[in-house]
Amino acid sequence: MTENTACPDFSSPASFLYVTVPTTNISPDSADYGKVNIGTQGSAVTFDAQTIPGWTYAAALFHRTGGCSNTNLGALTAYPLNSFGFASNLELISIGSSGLMVSSFTSLSSAVWGAFGGGAGVIGVAEPSGPVDVSSVVGAKYNGSSMRR
Repeated sequence: MTENTACPDFSSPASFLYVTVPTTNISPDSADYGKVNIGTQGSAVTFDAQTIPGWTYAAALFHRTGGCSNTNLGALTAYPLNSFGFASNLELISIGSSGLMVSSFTSLSSAVWGAFGGGAGVIGVAEPSGPVDVSSVVGAKYNGSSMRR
């Protein structure tokens, strides 16, 4: 997961781009990638996801509400809101201050979709405010904990 020291707290919805984690449990999955706007109000966390069509599914919009609370493991965001204790439909979501977002969700059925519209977890990043500087990305060095130029 990504380091998550506090529940998400956005003054306005934050946009993230994501890809689904490949899984052999569902073939084909309902989405390959998408965009999600994440909003917060108190402990409620809303996910307005737009999936980009997978191999066999059309684009779709999903509006989901989860929640966040502090646990022994730190701040934990989950969908659905009352899902603790039900492993078959529980998606755990972490949004780090660096803009990295990951989720853990393993559905054994294409009929059970997570917060992002897929049957598997996702890996995502905060949507950039402008075009990405490709030469800056290519020139970056990853040292295992942060990016350095």
